[in-house]
Amino acid sequence: LIDATIDSLYESGYVATSTSAICKRAGVSEGGLYNHFGKRIDLIVATAEAICATHLARYKQATDAVADLRGDLAAAVIEFIRESTRTREHAAWHEIMVVARTDNELRERVAPSVKAFEEALLETATTVLGVGDDRRARVGIVALSIMHMFDSEAVTTTVYPNAQIEAARVEWATELLRSELS
Repeated sequence: LIDATIDSLYESGYVATSTSAICKRAGVSEGGLYNHFGKRIDLIVATAEAICATHLARYKQATDAVADLRGDLAAAVIEFIRESTRTREHAAWHEIMVVARTDNELRERVAPSVKAFEEALLETATTVLGVGDDRRARVGIVALSIMHMFDSEAVTTTVYPNAQIEAARVEWATELLRSELS
């Protein structure tokens, strides 16, 4: 059900992600869905939590891979962050976050996942980048801000792609991160 919800959010958006659409994708009856989730919002919250776990696992893999990394660390981190914002899970996450902006119940229920994600991203970024305690907060915030920039880019490029600006943005973000690491 969660994978079907992610697929529906990714392909059709939040409004069209009805319980019947989810059930059809999952091959589950609506009664079956309600045996696991009391309401649609419960499934959406569980999906947000699952997406957060997927993102965190992806960042953990990146942390583990740093030991094997050769070359430009800042460029590799920027490319990883950018690629992470282009996944189907991230698009589904974005759909949920946009609705949570104006839906009080959804916002309150997904806020803990957002908080956990940001805290883990800050920790992972500073661990991967190998900065000392005195610079962890600043470098973490720079990395999180870059992720938010690419998050927005991932949405807008589906409407109006501009390869020249996107390439310049990657170059700028890489230089920004390099300067923070020096």
